[in-house]
Amino acid sequence: MAHPLDTCMRTLSALITADIPSGEASADASIVAYLATFPGPQKQIAALSMLDHAIDQRLSPSPFLPILKGIVAGHYEKLGTTRS
Repeated sequence: MAHPLDTCMRTLSALITADIPSGEASADASIVAYLATFPGPQKQIAALSMLDHAIDQRLSPSPFLPILKGIVAGHYEKLGTTRS
C-alpha cells in the first residue's frame, strides 16, 4: 500500500501541468483526502508540514507552486496554526 504522502504528491505532480483553475480544486481535494488519513489536529499539522516540505523539494520550480503554497497556507489556517 502506498504511503499517503506519496499518493498525494503523485496527484499534485500530475496537476502541475493541468489547467490552473481545475488543478487548484483537485489539489485542494487531494490535500483534504491526505489530511483525513491522520487522526486529530496535531497529527494533521505534522502531516501538513511534511507535505509542505515535500512540495518545496519535489515541485519547485513550477508556475503552480504559489497556488499550492496558498492552498497549504489555507489548511494551516483551518488547523489554527501557520507555516513554521
